[in-house]
Amino acid sequence: MASGGLSPETVKERVDKYPPPENCKFLCTTKINEKVWDLLPRRSRTVHLAFQKVQELLVQVLPSLSILGDQLVKDLQTGKPTNVRQVLDQVMDSISLVANANYKLNMKRRELIKPDLNPTFTRLCKEDIKPSTKLFGDELSKHLKDMADAKKAGQQMQKTSDTRTSSHNYLKAGRQKFRPSNFKPYHRTFTGQKTSQTRPLLGSMGHPCMGHKDDSFLLGYDYAACKRNVQDTIDTFQNLGFVIHPVKSVFIPTQEIEFLGFLLSSILMTFRLPPTKATRSRPGYKAPTVVLRAYPANPSLCVGTCLKEYLKKTKLLRGMETKLFFSFTKPYKRVSRETLSRWIRTVMTSAGVDITIFKPHSTQAAATSKAKTASVPIQEILKTAGWSSLRCFDKFYDEPVESSTFASAFLKTA
Repeated sequence: MASGGLSPETVKERVDKYPPPENCKFLCTTKINEKVWDLLPRRSRTVHLAFQKVQELLVQVLPSLSILGDQLVKDLQTGKPTNVRQVLDQVMDSISLVANANYKLNMKRRELIKPDLNPTFTRLCKEDIKPSTKLFGDELSKHLKDMADAKKAGQQMQKTSDTRTSSHNYLKAGRQKFRPSNFKPYHRTFTGQKTSQTRPLLGSMGHPCMGHKDDSFLLGYDYAACKRNVQDTIDTFQNLGFVIHPVKSVFIPTQEIEFLGFLLSSILMTFRLPPTKATRSRPGYKAPTVVLRAYPANPSLCVGTCLKEYLKKTKLLRGMETKLFFSFTKPYKRVSRETLSRWIRTVMTSAGVDITIFKPHSTQAAATSKAKTASVPIQEILKTAGWSSLRCFDKFYDEPVESSTFASAFLKTA
């Protein structure tokens, strides 16, 4: 019993037999405070979530023991004979639930060790290898030999590539890069091996899923929908025999993601450079947050509409490229600063901007000049541009630009 787990149906059946007493409100899984949770790094969240699931299994045992203890006390006080069969059933149910929790804890310990194992031997973490007094069972040497022999046999059967063919490791595990075709309120992503077989299956469940090579980007309209999406996806991948990376994956619904090198928020539709990308080092400087406001008056000037259309049209050409802008000629690689400068200069010329005065790097100055002529307050212009030329501008560094006055005024003059 201690070396194997119970089926979900068996666990549910035994848990439902013993509902928690009304006066025992603390017989529940202890949740972490939200303020502390927000401070935790991704790896700590993953580990915490894994142990919280094991704690849920242990908590399921407490109601049956509480009910049993209460019944024994009543029998003792009233002198009523104890129903030995009933007591024995409750004790056995409790023991089986504790043993199941112990088994799941052993599996979580294996998951934490798995990233440090040679890929050849990751099958040691499968549930078909039962733990005993040792985490990986008593026949570890035999399992290692069988796996090594299987790998050797597979290499001998594999066809050797010649100069006319090229190999592509399409199942290579890598860090997730987000590929949203639209902006949803909740996002989740995880890294794992996958094939195109999973997308139709998940779509039939009503789950939006976008895949890229060995990564998946999952969406949901609210927290619960997103959570169901990822749980069903994980179950599907594991049933197909694929491996989900427990550390590099993100299992928690979030409304802020790192996308194409930017931290993008779907709450306020803002994006900003992550600290590792910021290049300015002036003491006290804080990189401004850019607010992408919708501009329904003219969709061709709406940056959100344009970006979504750009991502849609370049989806098939992007390949493994993670930068936002890349060349539209083969081999479709990320563009250099010089190319971006030339593109900006072309757009400025088409827009009627005097490029003898304004250069590609001075688009900020051109935009602020337009905003000034549209009577945008000077303090908001300085705040948006991140300038410190005025004496009191330092005090506004930490205040985000909430209004859309700047963007609207600039677009109306276009």
